[in-house]
Amino acid sequence: ERQQWSHGVEFLMSCIAMSVGLGNIWRFPYTAFRNGGGAFLIPYIVVLFLIGKPLYYIEMSIGQFVSGGPIKAWSLSPALKGIGYGQTFATVLVLSYYCSLMALTAFYFVNSFAADLPWSTCAEEWDMCFDSKKTEDSVNASTNYTDRKSSSELYFYKYVLNEPDSIEDGIGIPDWRLTLCLLFSWITVFLVIIRGVKSSGKAAYFLALFPYVIMIALLVRGATLPGAGKGILFFIEPQWEELLNPQVWYNAVTQAFFSLNICFGTLIMYSSYNEFNHNVYRDAMIVTTLDTCTSLLAGCTIFSILGNLMYELGTDDIQSVVQGGTGLAFVSYPDAITKFDVVPQLFAVLFFLMLYTLGVGSAVALVGAVNTIICDSFPSVKYWVVATSSCIFGFLVGLVYVTPGGQYVLTLVDFYGANFTVFILGTIEMIGIAWVYGVDNLAEDLEFMLGKKLGIYWRLCWGFITPVLMLVILVYSIAIMQPETYHDEPFPTSAYGAGWFLLAFGVLQLPLWGLFVIFKKRDGSLLEAIKSAFQHSELWRPMNNKTYKEWKEFKETRRRELELIMRDETLWQKVVQNSKEVSDGPERQQWSNGVEFLMSCIAMSVGLGNVWRFPFTAFRNGGGAFLIPYIVVLLLIGKPLYYMEMSIGQFISGGPVKAWAVSPALKGLGFGQMFCTALVLTYYCSLMALTVFYFLQSFASDLPWSTCDKEWDMCIDSKKGDYNNSGTANVTGYKSSSELYFYKYVLNEPDSIEDGVGAPDWRLTLCLLFSWITIFLVIVRGVKSSGKAAYFLALFPYVVMITLLIRGATLPGAIDGILFFITPQWDKLLDPIVWYSAVTQAFFSLGICFGPIIMYSSYNDFRHNVYRDAMIVTTLDTFTSLLAGCTIFSILGNLMYELKINDIEKVVQGGTGLAFVSYPDAIAKFDVVPQFFSVVFFLMLYTLGIGSAVALAAAVVSVICDQFPHFKYWMVTLAICIFGFLVGLVYITPGGQYILTLVDFYGTNFTVFILGTIEVIGIAWIYGVDNFCNDVEFMVGRKLSAYWRLSWGIITPVLMIAILVYAIAIMKPETYQDKFFPTSAYGK
Repeated sequence: ERQQWSHGVEFLMSCIAMSVGLGNIWRFPYTAFRNGGGAFLIPYIVVLFLIGKPLYYIEMSIGQFVSGGPIKAWSLSPALKGIGYGQTFATVLVLSYYCSLMALTAFYFVNSFAADLPWSTCAEEWDMCFDSKKTEDSVNASTNYTDRKSSSELYFYKYVLNEPDSIEDGIGIPDWRLTLCLLFSWITVFLVIIRGVKSSGKAAYFLALFPYVIMIALLVRGATLPGAGKGILFFIEPQWEELLNPQVWYNAVTQAFFSLNICFGTLIMYSSYNEFNHNVYRDAMIVTTLDTCTSLLAGCTIFSILGNLMYELGTDDIQSVVQGGTGLAFVSYPDAITKFDVVPQLFAVLFFLMLYTLGVGSAVALVGAVNTIICDSFPSVKYWVVATSSCIFGFLVGLVYVTPGGQYVLTLVDFYGANFTVFILGTIEMIGIAWVYGVDNLAEDLEFMLGKKLGIYWRLCWGFITPVLMLVILVYSIAIMQPETYHDEPFPTSAYGAGWFLLAFGVLQLPLWGLFVIFKKRDGSLLEAIKSAFQHSELWRPMNNKTYKEWKEFKETRRRELELIMRDETLWQKVVQNSKEVSDGPERQQWSNGVEFLMSCIAMSVGLGNVWRFPFTAFRNGGGAFLIPYIVVLLLIGKPLYYMEMSIGQFISGGPVKAWAVSPALKGLGFGQMFCTALVLTYYCSLMALTVFYFLQSFASDLPWSTCDKEWDMCIDSKKGDYNNSGTANVTGYKSSSELYFYKYVLNEPDSIEDGVGAPDWRLTLCLLFSWITIFLVIVRGVKSSGKAAYFLALFPYVVMITLLIRGATLPGAIDGILFFITPQWDKLLDPIVWYSAVTQAFFSLGICFGPIIMYSSYNDFRHNVYRDAMIVTTLDTFTSLLAGCTIFSILGNLMYELKINDIEKVVQGGTGLAFVSYPDAIAKFDVVPQFFSVVFFLMLYTLGIGSAVALAAAVVSVICDQFPHFKYWMVTLAICIFGFLVGLVYITPGGQYILTLVDFYGTNFTVFILGTIEVIGIAWIYGVDNFCNDVEFMVGRKLSAYWRLSWGIITPVLMIAILVYAIAIMKPETYQDKFFPTSAYGK
């Protein structure tokens, strides 16, 4: 029979002893001081409530429910059992070095009984050393100690550790003194845990309470010392500006996470020895709150004594006396104690006894977790045998940390093998419990166990806030991750290899055990085996048989109640079936046939981004190898989002705002996306105006950009001439006439917009007006007119593109250009920027999360096969991007040939530079009718632009008509076109491209990505994947595969959150032509 705590107080004391550890004493004070002082409490407390308390409570709950350790607990989803094994591996690593820190503490404790503290004076062999103890010279200014080190610091590094400058030649052999202290530490741990919770529970009273007695005594002593108040002020004085620093919030998360000792398995282990109905909610609140109070108490204690150290040294710079981690415990604090006038030995003894007691409390929990796992797996083995074996093994492994190079090894193991591994697994743990097993299931289990309903705070945290925040933090930590150092010095390459091996071994437990569980359940199909592996097993149950029967009855009752609710139609089905009764306006239009819808989607998604963004992005990010991340992202984000938006619009028969009847609180997403769509529409038409201008100029007998104007300095003709025969050496520093034509003649662009953007150009104004008139004529009758135009808008660009590809492929040098585009650079696959670029390309190429897809599909028949159309459009979009890339690079290859260069970097540009500089430059060198190929190219661009702009404008019109159904469609269309034309005038001023760049980045791309991430979260996690899948199955009349459920439920939202955090982490101020904008431009 499984052991139980003798009393609930033993469990509480054990949790306090475990969670209140060394991190509270030597990590929190330094972290808070470095991150805003008193202001650090704001992010810390926010994080405590959103991550710390929810995780602490959830781990306590699952351990008590299943009465098992960190492995058995994963009977709630056996495929995730590897999380338990990975956390156990990390726990073993932490345990091995944790006891080595206790050994250092024991060593200092013993030496504190000396008549003179041994670190108070310098040894003869220590160069550049000054005594730590108080002397007549210590009143001198600190400048006397420049470039010198205190005896306390040299005692720790030279005498105690005997630390080498590097571990290139090995770490050395264990120190015999520290070996004895390590042995003593392990004997202490063994004596506490020898009888399991029966012995550790009794020891917990002392381990939990005694450190507070010493801490308060030290605080009282410290607060009465000269300079103490100044030291405490350094700790608690808020630096409010630090609240805007994301690094401060990240540090608050890591402090809360590791201070509470969550996700190591120890909490699950301790709570598994509780009675089934024990009030873990109360205990979780007590421990998490007390942990924070202890950290503040420790901070005041430490900084009061460091304030006195500043006073004694005659310095006002606390930076010169404060350190973090072991430096605080074994250098800064001992240095301060030596300056006490009265019995410094007493305070040294008390301090190190407190540290040792705190260490034992945490170490007992860590080794207890390991023992519990072994005993759960091999119940016939005696507990004392397992405890003895664990302690012997831990002692032997721990010897590596008491060698001269032990602190190097400890730093590596702590970062790669413990902290980082546990954070990854902890994030997946939260996702596994909340999204795989399900918050509703867990809430029912806890309601049965504790006899009280779960509050909305816990449901929101577990179901959404905590897992999302942990994902964000994980991605952010990966984005800012740098190789670990020790004393600001990098490790040897082999050491980093060992660190990554530890990380990989811990994390890979998850997929390896997952595959093993799936293999064991292979009786049916692979899909059934996977589904079964993620469902809770028969071991997820209360251990007591009577309680188990009551739990089954409770769950069955809840299931029946849910069935009664689910018999009614969903809200969305009611909206669809009663739409005519609900709406007071005219009947909604529909496409004449499904082909019009398909053609419209193709015309919308296949736009300018395919022609001038994809080829350049692919070339910059690995060439042909870029297709791998691009296709992966297309399958995991692009297709799921496209299908989801098509389904939403068709189901609700409404635009991007009405669609949020699914969750009215998120209606702002629709309005936010419409704002972004309106911004895109205004500048998109300005690009079309440029295309119209170039189209008209292409009819000239000589292309106007082919030769230089007299007033253009440092210019060379773009058309084929004699200068080509001499290569590019003679034209270094010159610019082509095509480039100067675009920037000097067409745009008349200034060097800066400090003095304003200027007035609109009358030529471009007419072209802009023509573009808006075209859009108005296409959409004036809604889908009745745009549906007919869609055939031309969707198909004509392919005719031109294939024509240009045939022409380009027959030019000299074309194959070299195409090879530059498609040759894979495999090393680029390891670059995270390449994967991020693939995401942004797939996201914005398809036009998802702007609203047009929802709008277009809202005009479908309710039973239309949107699945088929979504697959066709997303696949065709990728094919078009490849076709455009080959077309563009074949002609750029010819440009290289004509210029007699082998560096394509000199001729390729992205965005407008590709469309209006590089390509015209290449066309100007054609021998045969370059005007013809210029005309068809710009006509293709204009057609592509119209296809996308029509969708953007129609989305805005649709939202307005949905909100005001009595407005005439043509009147709304006319108003939008006039408004768009007037706003668009700003983009055809001399400084228009500056404004376009700012609006594109801040007002659209970044904003839409944020809103799109929340959109998929709202559908998948708030409305719920099951609800959404039921609606789609009802609508299309077919079962949804596991691919869609997995993508919508986990993969797509998680990836989008990760990408968003990564984008924020690497975000830099936007520039135009590598120049920064004025500060006022960034502000606006």
